[in-house]
Amino acid sequence: MRNTHTIVELVVIGAKRFDIFVGMVVLRFVFNLLLLTIIIISSSATRSTKPIVKTTSAACQVRVFGKTVQKVPLRYRDDDSPYALAVAAFSDEPLVDSSCGSVGSAVDADPSPASPPTTMNFLATQVWPSARTAARALERYMNPSWRICEFGCGPGLPSLVAASLGADKVYATDVDATGLELVKLAAKQQGLENIEARTFDLTDNHDHELPQADLYLFSDVFESAKVAIGAAAICYRLLGQQHQPRKDDASCPAPLLVLPHVWVFAQADRAQREFFLKEMQRLLKDPSLSWSTASNLEEEKAWALNSRLWLCDLDEMNVFYG
Repeated sequence: MRNTHTIVELVVIGAKRFDIFVGMVVLRFVFNLLLLTIIIISSSATRSTKPIVKTTSAACQVRVFGKTVQKVPLRYRDDDSPYALAVAAFSDEPLVDSSCGSVGSAVDADPSPASPPTTMNFLATQVWPSARTAARALERYMNPSWRICEFGCGPGLPSLVAASLGADKVYATDVDATGLELVKLAAKQQGLENIEARTFDLTDNHDHELPQADLYLFSDVFESAKVAIGAAAICYRLLGQQHQPRKDDASCPAPLLVLPHVWVFAQADRAQREFFLKEMQRLLKDPSLSWSTASNLEEEKAWALNSRLWLCDLDEMNVFYG
């Protein structure tokens, strides 16, 4: 009889210990689940506080001459911002599905001509700080009735911004074929029909006909002394041009130009720009000519609209990215 009680007691004790074990397992499971939930929530909260940086998804990438390109908007936080296309720094990844159909997607299976260039100047496929500054100046001061010509445009952000603002006509010129293809594709994606990409070599310009425009732009084109001196020769020719007067429109934000203006943007650390300045001083017989730094928007506006030649000294630390 005592043995029977002992067995029953052992069974009861074993059952209690089993219940305790099961309870501990369940408790540990619940604890781990709760901990995992807290980690997920914390991770989501951390990601949501980080600044949003727009990128072009892999499914919307396109290639120009075999190079992957990506959108570079004037204002990164504005979904409706005009944008240029630039060659990605690492552009050897395979092109995947490009049928997403939204702005920024591939609109042509093969947007490039049949014969790609034998060489590509990577500098001419990027959007530099001076291009952003030029584009912002166009937003502030451009009259929609103006005709705009950009020399050494590369991906052509200023030209594309001018076209999106409704410029009468925009000429984006460069010697680099890849840069011109980037302009054409970006214009097609954004439905801009008032822009034309042209080949133009700043180092071989003396006998070339210049596009007729009200405003001519140069932004960071001084990659060599030869280009800088060639750009100076072009500027000198432009300053000698004169257009027939056109009727002004009081509703326009800026006056129409009878004499074409020239805006030149360059960073202070571009050593080759001094070749341009010295050549302009020689051609214009004006040793006092220098780069200008506006201390406020009123002073900047005066340079942009009242002076035929605006040499903008660019501080890359104060460039607008939106």
